[in-house]
Amino acid sequence: MQHWEFMHMSRTKKITVLLGSTALALSLTACGGGDEYCDLIEEYEANASSMEDMADQDAAVDMAEETRAIADAAPDDIAEDWNTVADAMDKLANFDPEDADMEDPDSMGPLENLDELEQAGTNVEEHVQDNCDVSLN
Repeated sequence: MQHWEFMHMSRTKKITVLLGSTALALSLTACGGGDEYCDLIEEYEANASSMEDMADQDAAVDMAEETRAIADAAPDDIAEDWNTVADAMDKLANFDPEDADMEDPDSMGPLENLDELEQAGTNVEEHVQDNCDVSLN
């Protein structure tokens, strides 16, 4: 995707791309850590093929549930970031773009705090790589 294409996407599409990219990055490789946290990420990776289409409501709900389980098991040093990602996934799973008023930012639940979400996603990716032996490159 070209930079200009991303810039011209709707806010809903941008958050879907961001969350989907984070989820896909986490699903591309398995953890080697062996603890509950890394085990949940391994399970997530195994189920990722059914969650690739965030437009599919059932897949979005499944992804949100698995993300919440990982957030609940995450070590203290990354738990806040995982919860930020999980909160956004919960909102996205329950978000109906047809109910959103593009003139009212408060109606755009999953798009709130986009900068915070982007930073949390980066922190999560780095933590998973460093602590579960996951290479996201």
